[in-house]
Amino acid sequence: MSKLKGVNELFHYLKKHKIFLIFILLFSIVISIISLLPTQIVGLLVDNITGSNVTGSKKILQSIVGTTPNTIILSFGIFYLIQNIFSQFYGYSVTRFTYKIIEEVRCDIFNWLMLRKNGTLEHNDTGDVITRCTSDIEQIVRVIAGPLNGFLTNILKMALSILVLAIWNFKIALFSIVLIPIIYKLSIWISKINKKIAIEERKTIGGLGNQLSDILRNMPIVKSFNTESSETILLKETSKSIFNYRKTNLNYFNIYWLTIAFLNTLGFLSAFIFIKSEIDIGQCTAGDIVVAYTYLTNMYSAMVSISRYATDIFNADAALSRLFELREGRDDVNNNDKS
Repeated sequence: MSKLKGVNELFHYLKKHKIFLIFILLFSIVISIISLLPTQIVGLLVDNITGSNVTGSKKILQSIVGTTPNTIILSFGIFYLIQNIFSQFYGYSVTRFTYKIIEEVRCDIFNWLMLRKNGTLEHNDTGDVITRCTSDIEQIVRVIAGPLNGFLTNILKMALSILVLAIWNFKIALFSIVLIPIIYKLSIWISKINKKIAIEERKTIGGLGNQLSDILRNMPIVKSFNTESSETILLKETSKSIFNYRKTNLNYFNIYWLTIAFLNTLGFLSAFIFIKSEIDIGQCTAGDIVVAYTYLTNMYSAMVSISRYATDIFNADAALSRLFELREGRDDVNNNDKS
């Protein structure tokens, strides 16, 4: 986090909402626990229909939801509905909170621009400043709403899935977590590459804003000297540079996702082969395959989400670093003021 200069600036705003953040953390834990129950109920239903002996934590669940298929199906519907209602309320609360932070930062930016020392604003061309205040600031969504809505709950699901698997069958849990460090390393690798590309891309987008602002402001001069074609060529060259940055980033991600798909497939196959051998000796049931598959999916998708949200954060940091540069040069404060 020490290298995320732009993201670190947001902590000043988040500290003002500590109570809400604690509530969000506790609420996400509740949602994560509830989200695991439908999987267990489906496994219990499969065991009930096939006449298999119920094993593991499904025994506890069976004592709660009953033993007949109808009551098990009804229980699934109740827990599934509760999970979705809670998730919807959670997502709404996080998104609204993020919009509030954007509003607070934007209002501060307006103050910074008005209080800058004479002459300092000229270091930032008009088009670039407008891009920062309208486009770059929206990257706050990637830093707050994205991680809280998806990353936090996914990580909690992964931790709970590993715990349940370990209690149920330690060997299966061990098979499952072997690939996690590898996926994590790959996720950090792709995130760092994305940040480097994002920094250059954001600079180029800011430059494009400057070009457009300058051309529109001086359109009468452009028309009088008949330089429309040359100006258009310059704009197209800048636009092509943005395309090339994105194409390079896309190529790296293709390599990353194919590698992740191979590793996930390897992990699933290894776990299923082991579960099959456990079924042969009566240690697992058909329902356990359903439970194991869902938990493995939770674990692997959570690790993959690290790359997605880490990439978003690194990408957003490139934009937010440019955004908070506008605070420098104010008349009424020194550079250490974070307000």
